Amino acid sequence: MAEENEEWIELQSHPVFNNIFHANPINNENENDSFKRGTPRLPLNLMAWDGSTRLLLWNSTQQALHSLHMRCSHGTIQAVSQVKTLRPNIKVKFRVRYIAINRIGQSIVLAGDGSLMILHLNDRIPSSAGDGLFRATAIGSKGVYSTKESKILRILQVTWHPHSDTHLGILSSDGVFRMFDLSSDLEIPEQEYHLQPAAYPKLTSTVAIRPVGFAFGGEHLWDRFTVFVLFSNCSVYALCPVVPFGSIYISAAIEEIYKDACVSGLHSNSIVSKAASNASFAIAWLEAVFPELADFSDGLLAERIRLLGLKARAYIPFDASVSLQGPLPMVLGGSNTNSSGDERTKLRHHAVGFLYNSIHKDSILAISLSDGQMQVYALADEMQPVWNIGSSPQLRIEDGNLLSVAMIAEVKLENTLCVGAGYGSNKDIVNNPWMGDPPHLLQLAVIDFALPTTLLETAPLSLLPDPIIPERLYCYHAGGIDALLLHWLPFSDRTADRSTAGKAPSVFPVLETCPTEDSVPMPLLGVTALLDSFGKAWLIVLTSVYECAVIEMKVKRESFPLQIEGCKETDQSLEASETGNTEIMSRELLLGPKEIPIPQVSSSERHLTADSIEGRSILHDHCKLLHEKYVEYAHKVYVELKNHVVLLNKVVDDQQLRLQELEEKLQNVRKDKNYLRERIMNAIEVNMQLDERLKKVSNLPGVKKKPLTAAERDFKSQMDMINYEDLDVLQSAIEGLNSRFERYMRISQPRQKKLSTENVGGRKLSMPGTQMSRLKTAVGKLTQIVDDTSRKVKLVEGVVSRRESMG
Repeated sequence: MAEENEEWIELQSHPVFNNIFHANPINNENENDSFKRGTPRLPLNLMAWDGSTRLLLWNSTQQALHSLHMRCSHGTIQAVSQVKTLRPNIKVKFRVRYIAINRIGQSIVLAGDGSLMILHLNDRIPSSAGDGLFRATAIGSKGVYSTKESKILRILQVTWHPHSDTHLGILSSDGVFRMFDLSSDLEIPEQEYHLQPAAYPKLTSTVAIRPVGFAFGGEHLWDRFTVFVLFSNCSVYALCPVVPFGSIYISAAIEEIYKDACVSGLHSNSIVSKAASNASFAIAWLEAVFPELADFSDGLLAERIRLLGLKARAYIPFDASVSLQGPLPMVLGGSNTNSSGDERTKLRHHAVGFLYNSIHKDSILAISLSDGQMQVYALADEMQPVWNIGSSPQLRIEDGNLLSVAMIAEVKLENTLCVGAGYGSNKDIVNNPWMGDPPHLLQLAVIDFALPTTLLETAPLSLLPDPIIPERLYCYHAGGIDALLLHWLPFSDRTADRSTAGKAPSVFPVLETCPTEDSVPMPLLGVTALLDSFGKAWLIVLTSVYECAVIEMKVKRESFPLQIEGCKETDQSLEASETGNTEIMSRELLLGPKEIPIPQVSSSERHLTADSIEGRSILHDHCKLLHEKYVEYAHKVYVELKNHVVLLNKVVDDQQLRLQELEEKLQNVRKDKNYLRERIMNAIEVNMQLDERLKKVSNLPGVKKKPLTAAERDFKSQMDMINYEDLDVLQSAIEGLNSRFERYMRISQPRQKKLSTENVGGRKLSMPGTQMSRLKTAVGKLTQIVDDTSRKVKLVEGVVSRRESMG
């Protein structure tokens, strides 16, 4: 009854958006702070959906979270007019760029460029003022994500784990993937993986590649234990197995993985083979993480366990670290493999977005680039766990309980040697199971959205899955939203007709925020996809001026025409009727009467009279044959001609109507003859004027630009890579050394005063001045290197621009 008494308003007309805009009329979310163009950064999204009926919106001006209660009514999304405001009980000292809610809707993460905070939505703090204060806790505020470290360390992506309500995965610019357990420790990560990708021998830059984003795997065998990591040169790596301590998994899925590992180990050629060793290590890991698997031999116990989920125990092998599998070889177009791994590092455009989506039997990886392209791949093989034996992790244990783990995740030596040497022929695409080889990526599509440079510089391409149709993906940017629909998947396509195999996906626009070239591009502040109770998919978009757009996405796939036998003659007859070419007679009548042989009268029968019985019989037989051959044919011709009169009259009438229409058109053309002649003459004059202007403009200096040579383009790409990678990293190193120097000075000053007054054996203790001087010298050298590199880059850019302008 309370819900019926409340006032419901269409979501796009809700006053909360107008109030936020008036409180903050200028979009402060678009400031670049100290981030230069092209630097990887946390995506901007200030809106989240809890999976039920709540839409959460972050207000940067009030430093509060607005909660809207929604419903679907009469084909629209409506929200209650009264807005619930949730304020953190501690001050948010950073600008929030991204919010995400966990799967049960109890906690939401507020993420900035260098800081994190968790707001507990069900933990309200009583207040005398009646404000809606809710408990908030900072993550790593005293350690890795402290205020001082946040100036150096950048958060690139934050994602809740799909199998846990308390585990949060974080990827930062230092190349470390951390997983925090919010139920135990908010300062020390539960799992920490220092990513060490493969080195490319032909790479001229001092910094090879850097991480951009990551994605947790889906519900497909070992994918649920996999973390896919994307690096700036579009290379994809994988960590498997990675399991949050205490996460819940479906027992049937774990049993399937366990049986597959057991069968693969038993069918190996030798007990000491590499496949058997890897399979046995995986079996031991599964039995340690899920001890219930050892009891599956008991049928009754197995039936009982299948009804429940399995909880992962805290376990890490003490003598092995998880291997960083990759880079995953890319198969272009399903036939030609990528020629060289280091070719991808020469790309002038780097990766900016990453998305994993599980579609039936396929695992899809989508990558967005800085030049406005999107690449879609599918895993050609199954993911499998790989460890580096002999590389011991660092464990933190208290009272016999494993609390946290840190390890170096690096590529195996045999995989490192293959980097830059190519991936071989197509026969090497299919990997042997349990051999530790990284799976291949089958390229499904490369889409170029052809976006202007201004849009790409304002905001990078971000990817979003569809809640109903897994084959549909959304790509949103500063110019709006585009949808991508995959028509073919390598393992999920079960149709008998393979005509759609390899078909390119369909791309269609959903929303445009910059309809004209004069529009100033601004990034979207929030995009979320939701599913209502009627099974409809909706896109909720928050623009840069705090306007809300609600878009209904039809649950409809592209349909293909059915091919039915016998339709071709009908189509031809329709075409003939439209063109006026109608058959006068059927083909059977045009061929003439039937070929019926009429026997000749013999000489013995000629003397017979017609009155005799034999004569009458012969005449009767001949009359019957003549009637069947000629009379019946004449009757068919008569009926055909009689019935054809109606059709001929219709054809004549149609021709008369068409003739009248043509005569009217000819009269109109004759009337407009002079007008058309004047327009043609004017067009000719304008064309001549344009030709003269083109000739004059072509003689101007600097018009005929000469393209850069291959060596110049290669050198320019190297300078762009140095400007993109080295300068930023060196600047971060200088800031880190400065902070360490200031901290060391604060610690050493009281110690120096104390040591200066003490004597040992009649001598004063030596002051730590040498260390100070070395540190100052190192900082000075780094500063000089940065200045020299910046000066060289500016010089090269000036020379290139002058050559391009002068031609």
